[in-house]
Amino acid sequence: MGNFRDFHEGESPGVLLQSLSSPKKDRSKRPVINLKDLNAYVPPYHLMMQGLHTLRDILMEGDWMMKVDLKDAYFTIPIHQSDRQFLRFSTGSQDFQFNCLPFGLSCALWVFTKTLKLVLTLLRELGVRLVVYINDILVLAEKRKTTLKL
Repeated sequence: MGNFRDFHEGESPGVLLQSLSSPKKDRSKRPVINLKDLNAYVPPYHLMMQGLHTLRDILMEGDWMMKVDLKDAYFTIPIHQSDRQFLRFSTGSQDFQFNCLPFGLSCALWVFTKTLKLVLTLLRELGVRLVVYINDILVLAEKRKTTLKL
């Protein structure tokens, strides 16, 4: 199943949201739905982000670095079946609902970061040094070969 699927009359009632698109770095379009009204009901989640201050703490002289971009990262997080009715949108000719975490949901960054943290903890326990910012991961290693293996 893809990132969203069509829904049909007779399914559980839901909310039809305005659909938009947001340009990505590669000039393709990212589907976005206007979640302003829904976000008003989502409690705020606080998150400490990593960044340059984290890099300063773990960077060693002579380190090699590799950037990993987790493409469409939010789309890897499924939405529970019962909550999908709140993530319906129309393209004009057809109606859809998100099956995965949509860009624009106020808690999306928190959910994604908490999910990714499980994997990052395992990597760090194996001695991998990395810095994460949203869906970009900077991997650090003393040798170029080690960085490429990761």
